Amino acid sequence: MNPLKIAAKWTIIALIVLPLMVQANDVTRYSDPINGEVIVLIKESSLGDFELQNQLNAQIPSAQLTYKPLHKTELSTRDDNYGPRFIKVYFDQSISPISISDSLSQLSFVEFAEPVFYGIGTWIPDDEYFDEQWGLEQIEAPRAYGYEKGNADVVIAIIDTGVDLDHEDLQEKLLPGYDAVDLDHVPEDDHSHGTRMAGIAAAVTDNGMGIAGTCPNCAILPVRAGYNNNGYASFPNDAVFLGIEYAINNPRNIEGIPENLNPADILSMSFTFSYASESMNTSIADAASAGVLMVAAAGNNGNDEQRYPAAYNEVIAVAATDENDARLSWSNYGDWVNVAAPGRLIKTTSIGNSYALSSGTSASTPFVAGLAGLMLARSKGTSFSAEDLMSTLIQTSDPVSNFPAIEGGRINAYNAIIHTPKKQSKKGYLPYEQYGEWEGSD
Repeated sequence: MNPLKIAAKWTIIALIVLPLMVQANDVTRYSDPINGEVIVLIKESSLGDFELQNQLNAQIPSAQLTYKPLHKTELSTRDDNYGPRFIKVYFDQSISPISISDSLSQLSFVEFAEPVFYGIGTWIPDDEYFDEQWGLEQIEAPRAYGYEKGNADVVIAIIDTGVDLDHEDLQEKLLPGYDAVDLDHVPEDDHSHGTRMAGIAAAVTDNGMGIAGTCPNCAILPVRAGYNNNGYASFPNDAVFLGIEYAINNPRNIEGIPENLNPADILSMSFTFSYASESMNTSIADAASAGVLMVAAAGNNGNDEQRYPAAYNEVIAVAATDENDARLSWSNYGDWVNVAAPGRLIKTTSIGNSYALSSGTSASTPFVAGLAGLMLARSKGTSFSAEDLMSTLIQTSDPVSNFPAIEGGRINAYNAIIHTPKKQSKKGYLPYEQYGEWEGSD
């Protein structure tokens, strides 16, 4: 148990849990209500336009309500009745459209009132193996894609054994990277572990081949910090340190680390160490100070022992679930673990321009990194911080079974996205519906 981690997380949650709980019922009713607009059906009545305007404003004087009728001629109050009228009401955008519609619904002459909002489409990519990607379906990714598919301005660094730089389903997504093992600019994967994690996070999507990535439009920064050690993916701590520092563009100005023109927004780390170290303390602290979101595998030891970097307060620790939303027997658990994600027989990219199945908390980790990419893309331009994202991702997760003491549940992309703020336009929201150990078992 890590009391500091638990205390830090619950401090963050205490700050934002109330608004999320209030919003939860509203989200069930309305998807992305547009600020400043409500639609109203007026019952058959004798009210003219002027009197109707007065009646509306008498209900909420501070909102300065105005409305736009469908009819073209001005109506005056009279003895007999006009037929039902459908109007759009406009008001101060600082006032909740949900509260306005609830108030107007109480008026005797109102049939109904509700915010203006959008329905969304569920986007199904046309990738060849998409129907085999049960993990994306389980986290409700297609439903989330109706709102957000990510963008190339969001950079996910895959800190791993490198990436197959010529892979058909990754190549166009790859930014210039770094090899922290051989100290050059060719982070070519000699194992397959890194290539597999990159595909889960952000493979090229809707291109008629291969797989879909969790964040369809996010960019991938390949950073080689591990290598093939007689069939095992091994991660020396010096390479991990250099890889992380490179990914966040070397804030300490360490000599020899090249400039990174595309600093990472998210670090995906599918490896574990049994203990923290000075080098890891330093690089994790640097990444946190830079506002970078970090995601790491909880480990495949089947117990509650802390593993690093996942156990750091600033890092999202990820456990693994199966198709039934139950803990995989070998997945680590405990109150230091934040969320879970699919981790059994996950279809993904592999070296040699191929595809393969991967299992382990390694495979679970890039699901979370990819979802974080969707959330970051959606919240660009808002005050939504890495801490806010972390708490929202945890709170919007779904319950899982057979997990003794885990902070959240299995991630839910749709729930996370609809609770992530989006920058408003003039019309409001615009929705779219020592070595570390390899944590994988291929």
